[in-house]
Amino acid sequence: MSSNSHLNSHDRFFRSMMTEPKVIREFFEQNLPDNIKSIINFETILLQKESFIDDRLRLQITDMLYSAEFSGRIGYLYLLVEHQSIPDNLMAFRILKYMVAIMEYHLRKTNSDVLPIIYPLIFYSGNRNYNHSTDLFDLFGDKKELAKDILWQPYRLIELSKIPDDKLKEFLRYGVIARTMKYIYQKDFLPILKDLINDLRHIETFGDMNYIYTILSYILIFS
Repeated sequence: MSSNSHLNSHDRFFRSMMTEPKVIREFFEQNLPDNIKSIINFETILLQKESFIDDRLRLQITDMLYSAEFSGRIGYLYLLVEHQSIPDNLMAFRILKYMVAIMEYHLRKTNSDVLPIIYPLIFYSGNRNYNHSTDLFDLFGDKKELAKDILWQPYRLIELSKIPDDKLKEFLRYGVIARTMKYIYQKDFLPILKDLINDLRHIETFGDMNYIYTILSYILIFS
């Protein structure tokens, strides 16, 4: 029997078993961490029909998505099923992509703007040791801690209307761009333009004529 036939047999067997409510409950009671088990309503776990695996991986990896209530709100248990170890050091990144796809699926399905909780698991039944990291941040190499600091923090918002002009003027070229965009919709733009021209004359001394033409062309569009 071919390797793919073996994998298909494993897959069909596991999938068929994981449609049984009692098996589903026991599987997740056995494998979920306590903090997730404490908030999930096991009576609400329901298999979904969607798959999020890349086409080229379907012969080696399958997935099963279950919806469930997490503290009364809909969320998902995402089960990645792998029957033999394959050389994919980017598996943690793939899981992240699948989770984002599940979020998009949820938003479309519920017409909501609240993201769901998704708890991913990898079920591996191969004989060889599973030697791929399950930590996404290991993929950043020696910048692992920096990646954590960036990805776990709120995104930086640069809100021009709340930044004083004096602050914007600290950098000549960026300052002109920022102040132009900050005030471009203002009805009386002339005083702003007079102030900008002083800086443009300074920039002209450096020969940056393309920069000046671009700024003036932008202003003319909205004038």
